[in-house]
Amino acid sequence: MTEPGFNVLINLSTNGSGLVGFLHGTGHLLDVSGNAIPGFGITGAASGSDASMSIGLFPLLKDQNGTPNEQLPKPLDFYGVHFDITFPSLPSLTVTDGYFKLAGNGTFTPFGIGPGIPSDIAGLPDSGSTLALLGLALAGIAGFRRKFGV
Repeated sequence: MTEPGFNVLINLSTNGSGLVGFLHGTGHLLDVSGNAIPGFGITGAASGSDASMSIGLFPLLKDQNGTPNEQLPKPLDFYGVHFDITFPSLPSLTVTDGYFKLAGNGTFTPFGIGPGIPSDIAGLPDSGSTLALLGLALAGIAGFRRKFGV
């Protein structure tokens, strides 16, 4: 991955109405062994008027001003994403839907998954299959549902 504006986004729809608050938390990318990739990684949150909440991880940024982290190798290979999220303190609020998105530079710039990705395309390397990435995503969703009773 080479795109400095690359981000990982989790968006959750809720049963609330209007602005329901913000998700708070941190996140980081994972290496092939499941360990955090050292770096800074900036998170940002949003709350929509449609009772949705989002949290995004910008793993290639050094600070809130959008300064690229030049200490990370390029292209950066990662094998998973980890978020630690705190839900707003609204007891009756439940998650009704959600999605996970990978985006380059805040747009839908192409990125690749698999071996042999050209160096000018952001990507997720894959030495065997994307099953591990799918497993991590499903485990995160299952843990979130179990914790919040969704």
